Amino acid sequence: MKTNKNRKTYAAMAILTLGMFCPGVMAGDQSFDLVAGYHWLSPGKDADWKNASGLELQGRFWRSAHLGIALVGSADTWKARTEITEEDSGNAYASTSIMGDASVTSLGASVLYRSGAVSDVKLVMDFGLRYAMVDSAVYAEAAYDGPGGPNYLYDKIHIDNTMLFVAGAGLEFEVSNEISLTLGVSCQVDINKPEERFAGSSLGETGLDAVSFGVLLSCKF
Repeated sequence: MKTNKNRKTYAAMAILTLGMFCPGVMAGDQSFDLVAGYHWLSPGKDADWKNASGLELQGRFWRSAHLGIALVGSADTWKARTEITEEDSGNAYASTSIMGDASVTSLGASVLYRSGAVSDVKLVMDFGLRYAMVDSAVYAEAAYDGPGGPNYLYDKIHIDNTMLFVAGAGLEFEVSNEISLTLGVSCQVDINKPEERFAGSSLGETGLDAVSFGVLLSCKF
């Protein structure tokens, strides 16, 4: 069920996307950039994830020399932090393990700012929202042997989809009149933390908070 918080988030995303098309920002030079690249993500220190990386595709609509919007899609693989625990009290033995990865597909939009060129280098800033769809292949195993008889569980950890706020900046190097290379850094933060579930029971919240480094190649049309 969608909460009021989620509805407000979706409304903010729609405003972010449509707002840049208002007449006040459509004056001046207009252009379109097709951008593709690869990024590496470093999850938060206390996160359930070890690392992540993936591909990104953007369509950048520049409404003036300095302002634009981007429609963004990405496909990432998040590696779960492997956890193995064992306890043996003599008359009972218990063990748990978690391993695997998750495919995260994100779609969203950003407001862009691009500075003037200094020695063919421009600063590009990005502020936006992403809806992240999580396809989990993270599995947990739990085993017990002792009083009451043995018990064993093996199941996928299901992870909810989430909404992310993204902010980033990069240096755009002009290779030619049509081609540019951008080196950028960004951070993403969960607006609503996704919940994890195992064997029908909640494991609490997780998160996709991360800092990322990306290399992007853009072609101007």
